[in-house]
Amino acid sequence: MQNLKSTNVLNGCSGDDSVCTEFTSYCESVFQPNTQNADEHYKSETLKLLRQNSAEPASHMADLQTIQYCVKNLKDKKAPGHDGICSEHFKYAGTDLLVHMCLLFNAMLCHSFVPSDFCFGMIMPLLKDKHGNASKI
Repeated sequence: MQNLKSTNVLNGCSGDDSVCTEFTSYCESVFQPNTQNADEHYKSETLKLLRQNSAEPASHMADLQTIQYCVKNLKDKKAPGHDGICSEHFKYAGTDLLVHMCLLFNAMLCHSFVPSDFCFGMIMPLLKDKHGNASKI
């Protein structure tokens, strides 16, 4: 990460604000949001699955072994999220944290609730071709 250098010119536009605007325009043209009724569709599908499986809720609960397996397989040296937590925090925290994570995930499943902080994501534009032109999207 030390040798990363941001570009001051992108597609002929110069300056931080212009580069940001150019990148935003490009991403908006590529990204396709969900359809208008997608949220309602996903909500109804989720509620249908919850009703189907309400007779056997224990089969859909997270167990400690699954949490341990998932945490063990997290990749190292990845950028942290908006909260500053990276995979190594979970990997080296010990079993006590994993037990609390298991309780948290099961509570989320039981109450059909996802905390708003779990809904944030970060998009980091990266130059994939080090020999390419950093001034062209």
